[in-house]
Amino acid sequence: MLDRSTYIGSSDAAPIAGFSPWGSPLSVWMDKMGLSEPKDETLRMWLGKKLEPIILELYFQKTGIKPKPYPQEDPPILHPEFSFIGCHPDAEGVELKTSSFRKEWGEDGSIVTVDNMTIPLHYFIQVQHQMAVMEWETIDLAVLIGHDDLKRFTVPRNDEVITNLLAAEVELWGYKERGEPPPEDDPESRKAYLRSRFPAPLEDMRAATPEDLEALERWRTAKRQSAQAEAELSEAVDRLKARIGDAAGIVGEATWTETKGRKGIDMEVLREQMVAIDRTDILEAIETRGKPFRTLRDKRKDTDK
Repeated sequence: MLDRSTYIGSSDAAPIAGFSPWGSPLSVWMDKMGLSEPKDETLRMWLGKKLEPIILELYFQKTGIKPKPYPQEDPPILHPEFSFIGCHPDAEGVELKTSSFRKEWGEDGSIVTVDNMTIPLHYFIQVQHQMAVMEWETIDLAVLIGHDDLKRFTVPRNDEVITNLLAAEVELWGYKERGEPPPEDDPESRKAYLRSRFPAPLEDMRAATPEDLEALERWRTAKRQSAQAEAELSEAVDRLKARIGDAAGIVGEATWTETKGRKGIDMEVLREQMVAIDRTDILEAIETRGKPFRTLRDKRKDTDK
């Protein structure tokens, strides 16, 4: 099987298009560049793979259609024009999924279009990628929800979506070949990229360049604007609360009601209890420390940011 860093797969499609809750163009680029930290297979991921034959059998019982499965050990199928774009379908014309959340899914048997999005959007993008590679006109998405509800959704090919998606994937691959990260992305991916590229500081500091000074001024200006915005927000919140007074809110506009406090663990109490029963080994097992990270400080004001 080809190394996933050598091609763009269907699971990369939604992050590249900017429609994934778990990834972004930069996170995909980092994966392809070998900069991402290895991800452990979760129990949900493992179960999803193990359940695929069962979901396919349930799909056959539901539809009378018995598609040919693609063995997991087979190499991916590559796009006829772009050799760096590929996919590994679960079965001929069928994508198999599991889900714990019923509210994400619409009516069973519905036809999924841009105007009738009855499946999560990132899955819609994923199967459009598969249809682009496989040159299919439709694909069925069979999802086992919970452990007792199989739904079937038919997704027709959308050439406009595919054209835009392929353009985004080609652009991302260009960044990969040049070794340049995508210029715009989400904050978490940017932080992960900076941690991977600059894990530890050099011993010596260096003199500022004109470009450094420009970046410093943008940073300081943004901090000032952020602090001003936070102060204005706090003042506006307090003014509104005073206007609402004893009421529970303003009909159709806002509420000011009591919420439950967040649950937490008082580590000092837990430590005392563990010491009392001579089980400090439990504390050692649950206490963790994250990896060291670098912190940017403004030495003019010594303000962390």
